Amino acid sequence: MKFKVPDYFVRAILCYLYMDDIVAGKRALEEYKNIDPTFSGKRECNFIEDLLVVIETFDSEHFTKVVFEYNISLDNWKTKVLSKIKRSI
Repeated sequence: MKFKVPDYFVRAILCYLYMDDIVAGKRALEEYKNIDPTFSGKRECNFIEDLLVVIETFDSEHFTKVVFEYNISLDNWKTKVLSKIKRSI
């Protein structure tokens, strides 16, 4: 369970971003950092932080670079959600 927590956090935040609610996504990120202090140093957390910056700056080119750079495991669900988020930028 411990090793799946970062993935659950990422999925939850992606749900907020999918619904175009960046404020809730940021709040969730801070809450998850408080729940699990080790989350802050993980690449999943860095990925979400960078993704939030890209979304705020409406930089769809950099969005693709961020997804590629962090090389998170992309299953069908994440791919569909990230595609929708990118289209909304």
